[in-house]
Amino acid sequence: MNDIVITKTKTIDDLKRLYLDNYLYQKNINNKSLYKNRIFNYMFFINYNNLSIDKQSFDLYVKYLNNIPKELLGIKLSFFDKEWKPFHKQISLSTINQHLIIVKNYLNDKFNFNISYSKLKNDNSLMILDKQIFDLFLNFIDSENYSVSDSYSKRRKARLRWILSLIFLTGSKITELLYLKNNSIKKEKDNYFLHIKNSKILLSDYFLKELKKYRYAYSRKTVIINNDSQLIMSLSSKIEIKTNTIQKDFLELKKQMLEFYNDNLIIKSKIKNISLIDFKKYSIIEHLKSNSNNDLLNEFGFNKNTLNRYINIFKTL
Repeated sequence: MNDIVITKTKTIDDLKRLYLDNYLYQKNINNKSLYKNRIFNYMFFINYNNLSIDKQSFDLYVKYLNNIPKELLGIKLSFFDKEWKPFHKQISLSTINQHLIIVKNYLNDKFNFNISYSKLKNDNSLMILDKQIFDLFLNFIDSENYSVSDSYSKRRKARLRWILSLIFLTGSKITELLYLKNNSIKKEKDNYFLHIKNSKILLSDYFLKELKKYRYAYSRKTVIINNDSQLIMSLSSKIEIKTNTIQKDFLELKKQMLEFYNDNLIIKSKIKNISLIDFKKYSIIEHLKSNSNNDLLNEFGFNKNTLNRYINIFKTL
């Protein structure tokens, strides 16, 4: 197989031509499409950044894949399209590992570099929220920096804030919350509880304040909890609430936050990999800090296998 010749003045079109000339028609590579693509990505990186092929550039490539420059991200297009970019989004940890293993083997075989590489693993301390990061999400929703361009922007913002608060404060799944009624909240003596399936979750004053704020955004002047209306309201009577709609709203929020905090690497690294599941994890971890295992079994309705999984996460923090 011919090697790509490194020259330092390539345009994106030039680099695409290198791919076609050197890799596209090679037939002696197992799983050649994947292999060729990963090697091309590495060569693209080398040329784009005016680097040489050596061990140091491999280390830089690891960092590059973990935070691909914005100018190299674009929508999915044909390789032959003028607007084509190497990546259409930041890539997952498993894909990063796949890239690096293929490139490592190629460099070791071709240049005798003897590069070693251990698979990257998730840092649980980054994947679990804390109250500071949670507040960062809520404050961004309330700020002018978060843009929602439809006629229900006020309600959409308020609903997303309310859903994040619900997951964060109760440890519940979205699929569970979407079908809850206001009468799922019941007062017992001086406390309020949220009843989900066979579980009963104690609610804080903060939760009730968030509920009031949410209902006010929908022009509900009072907080009524003893009726069978939805705890999470639709944007209008004609728009059904769906789980994938909530996911889309959250991903758009995160996208805008990453753009806003692009120069703040510490905050960016903390919010980059957060998913809605992490809001749930936070709630459960907080309960683990203060409650016994039996309390968690009762409060969240866990089976023992699920409980042990969260205990193991807690131990790594």
